[in-house]
Amino acid sequence: MGGERSPYGSALTTLGRRFAVTAEHLRALKDGGGGEGGNIAAAHDICNRRRHRCKKPASSECYGAHVRQRVAMGRWFSKSELAQLKVLAIAA
Repeated sequence: MGGERSPYGSALTTLGRRFAVTAEHLRALKDGGGGEGGNIAAAHDICNRRRHRCKKPASSECYGAHVRQRVAMGRWFSKSELAQLKVLAIAA
């Protein structure tokens, strides 16, 4: 992921942990998925952790549909998180 001077480290300093991104295995390693590029996608770290805490985590396709639906309704981030993102976008 990189050290504090990497783009990842800089993003964490600027945005805080709740906006951190992690690599998600679309097909879990335990289910035979590998580390090749086609099986890896960027995922919101907190959401990824929440997804995997479930007794039976949703498939990547099902969870992706859930995310797209929430984003389309404007309900993925809280109002305060959206405000923070807008301020950072303007500053960039």
